[in-house]
Amino acid sequence: MNEYTNGLIGCFSSTGTDFNEVSNEKINKIEHIFNIRGRGSLGYCSPNDICYQAFDVGFKDIKLVYFR
Repeated sequence: MNEYTNGLIGCFSSTGTDFNEVSNEKINKIEHIFNIRGRGSLGYCSPNDICYQAFDVGFKDIKLVYFR
């Protein structure tokens, strides 16, 4: 999954980008896009959906069937 995510990050930057030179605003935008994007490993829910569910029902009640 890490290599796939690295590839997605590449869609937002050119090869050889020094991320120490990328603004926090741009990194926050990319992070937001990743956090609202559905993932197969989360049953096609987004990480934000899972987080909101955790705070809504309590962490002990979350049931994720699709973790690998």
